[in-house]
Amino acid sequence: MDNGKDMAQVLHGIGKLTGAVETMHQSMTLRMDEIRQDMRRMEQAQGDRMNRMEEHVSDQLAAVRQEFKDSMASMGNRVAKLEEEDKRTIAQVAKLSAGGGGVGGALVVAAVELAKRVL
Repeated sequence: MDNGKDMAQVLHGIGKLTGAVETMHQSMTLRMDEIRQDMRRMEQAQGDRMNRMEEHVSDQLAAVRQEFKDSMASMGNRVAKLEEEDKRTIAQVAKLSAGGGGVGGALVVAAVELAKRVL
């Protein structure tokens, strides 16, 4: 009978051990699931941060690009105005040169005529 009682105790111990192992397994499985969920949330948060950073940098680049375009357009307008002013100045110089040449030529002719009469 001792043998039957000992066997019952061994089987009872194995049952308790099996229950404890199952409980540990369930607990570890739950904890691992929680860790996986935490990791997914962290990955999602990191992805969201990266997306926000990319959008911010993209917006900044677009703003800089627009400022550069505006600056170049403004510079182009200023260059066009300067070119127009140069054209006007060249035309005025040409008119004054032509007028000055005409006056100079008339003075030379007058001086020659005066020299002919005096001599």
